[in-house]
Amino acid sequence: MLKNIPILPKLGLLTLPEGLVYGVGFLAHPVVAGGLVIVGVVSLVLGLFSRNMRGLSLLSIVAFGLYFLGALATGTGSLLLLGVFLLGIVLLVLEALAPGFGLMGTSGIIAVVAGLFFSVESPLASAVSLVVASALSAASIRYLVQNDLAAHYIQNLMGEPPRPAIREFPLSVGDVGVAASPLRPSGNGIFDGELYSVMTGGSHIQQGRKIQVVKLQGSNIYVEEIREP
Repeated sequence: MLKNIPILPKLGLLTLPEGLVYGVGFLAHPVVAGGLVIVGVVSLVLGLFSRNMRGLSLLSIVAFGLYFLGALATGTGSLLLLGVFLLGIVLLVLEALAPGFGLMGTSGIIAVVAGLFFSVESPLASAVSLVVASALSAASIRYLVQNDLAAHYIQNLMGEPPRPAIREFPLSVGDVGVAASPLRPSGNGIFDGELYSVMTGGSHIQQGRKIQVVKLQGSNIYVEEIREP
């Protein structure tokens, strides 16, 4: 797409050795580039907006690095677009450190999308990958919020009420309580009037159902639903 914009090829195109171009040129294939964008965006969202998945930010660095390496090698990208993309990442990080989703966050999103969109040959492939990445990112943020894994400012932006203070006192296998929130698969349970953070083995349990402790592993309390005969 870059070649269709007359002024941009003069602003920061990088000439790479011919051998490197042949070696990494496949990274600019629409399918490969689209996959790298999806992996990069989703892992970046999880890394920035979750409380305990920061390591995924490294995966986004690798994915975006390979994406721009392919773009630069084939001439569809430029150092200018790479700089725009990196500026967007910096703005998003600053927004995460000083939340509010205002000018910095909006500008960061625009810069990231522009850097990615104009660095591929096929506008359609770029648009499809960005739409898929956006949908998966939105679903990921929703999952983080619903399972109390999102950073607190993300919960506020999504309009989620603050969670009650959770008591992490040990229970015994066989103790019976009630699901104080939907377990999908983690959530809260009440045992003897006290609130605990609990999780299932993967199944979902509706709020208000009777639950029983089936396993204690470290600080994790595993429960299952008591089904009425």
